[in-house]
Amino acid sequence: FFFFFPELGTEPRTLRFLGKRSTTELNPQPRSLPFLIKSLTLTDLCNLDLFFLLLKLADQFCNAIGVLQQCGPPASFSNIQTAINKDQPANPTEEYAQLFAALIARTAKDIDVLIDSLPSEESTAALQAASLYKLEEENHEAATCLEDVVYRGDMLLEKIQSALADIAQSQLKTRSVTHSQSLPDS
Repeated sequence: FFFFFPELGTEPRTLRFLGKRSTTELNPQPRSLPFLIKSLTLTDLCNLDLFFLLLKLADQFCNAIGVLQQCGPPASFSNIQTAINKDQPANPTEEYAQLFAALIARTAKDIDVLIDSLPSEESTAALQAASLYKLEEENHEAATCLEDVVYRGDMLLEKIQSALADIAQSQLKTRSVTHSQSLPDS
């Protein structure tokens, strides 16, 4: 993999990792911190995260090599005669190897996830505009469909309310007729 940061200045800053590239112009005038935070894009933040993940991965590799060198068993060479103390305590190199392998694998996975979240170089303004236009068309179609469903639902609700009102009127008439018939004539 390859990454490159030129000195700060008016030159563009580029981060390249496994063929993905993002370029941002650096402004030579000093700006306030809120302006800088607002001017950062998602790609800039991903590049910064990626840079720190790469530093973390390099740190883990260095630590792993250092610990394994320190705790590793001595190597024997056939042409050199040395006395090796056989009573040395067992070093937990296997545990260290598993620990560093897990840390390195987790960091590599984080880097892969971050790289996959970066926009590809194919993503141009024209492609983004076309994608937004297509999404707007789909949104309008869905809105029209929703309006139609709401209209049909309102019509059905009116019919149900009308039928319920008719049923209530019929029940009132039936009760009044049965009530008047059950009263004795005076």
